[in-house]
Amino acid sequence: MKKLKNIIIYFIFPVAIIALTFAGLSFFLIFLIPVYFTVFTIFQYENIRKIMAGYNSKRGKTDKALRHIYKAYKVKKSTVHTALAFVYMLLRAGKYDKAGEIIEATEEREMTSHENHQLKINKALYLWKKNRISESLEIYDELIEDGESSVLYGSYGYVLTLGGNLAKALEINEAAYKYNSNDKAILDNLGLTYIMIGDYDRAFDIYEKLLARSPGFPEAYYNAAELMRQMKDYDTGVRYMKKCMTLPFNGLSTINEKDAQKKLDQLNRLQGSIK
Repeated sequence: MKKLKNIIIYFIFPVAIIALTFAGLSFFLIFLIPVYFTVFTIFQYENIRKIMAGYNSKRGKTDKALRHIYKAYKVKKSTVHTALAFVYMLLRAGKYDKAGEIIEATEEREMTSHENHQLKINKALYLWKKNRISESLEIYDELIEDGESSVLYGSYGYVLTLGGNLAKALEINEAAYKYNSNDKAILDNLGLTYIMIGDYDRAFDIYEKLLARSPGFPEAYYNAAELMRQMKDYDTGVRYMKKCMTLPFNGLSTINEKDAQKKLDQLNRLQGSIK
């Protein structure tokens, strides 16, 4: 069916339009072109909705993005790729229960090994957000045995670090750094692990490298500010926290606006105490 749709959209209609144009029968184009765009919209409705969802998501218009991706998902026989996009947007929006419902429904579908891999990463994130840390880590342990990737290491690393097993977190985050020393999430995970074990010199080197890349997520500056607090450089810590609070938080953030404000207030007090 998909192949037939593609033949109609990308071959039959374009050839007909070109043939009519060269035959001097442009009058018929007045009718054919609107029909073509109508058919194109009907056949590509799911993809058009996904494009609109991505467009709005990148601009921080979460509600609009969710409306578009929901409509794409509800198309009869919508793809697994659309379901995966829907789950991820739900997680970012903090709608964890709904994400869990879509994950459960998608697990029953046929999918490629790559799609199954992505679904398991999303499920691990969902379990983490539902505070089912051990179940989340079981999935990550299974996935990492199947193969490394920066995306996998990025999410695995911070769930593991926040899970409290610092020895394993250090092992995984250092392995991730060897795999990709330029990935921003991997750098932040490793830097935070160094902070948590009290290795501030190595943490400083990591955050110097990370912040030079202007990361677009608040955790990087929040954790760097905590490092500055530990190193008693409160002025720099305040500056990092002010930057942190200009960046967007979402349902997959490890901190929220209240955490950031509390950290900024703490650093402001410490800054004032030495002046």
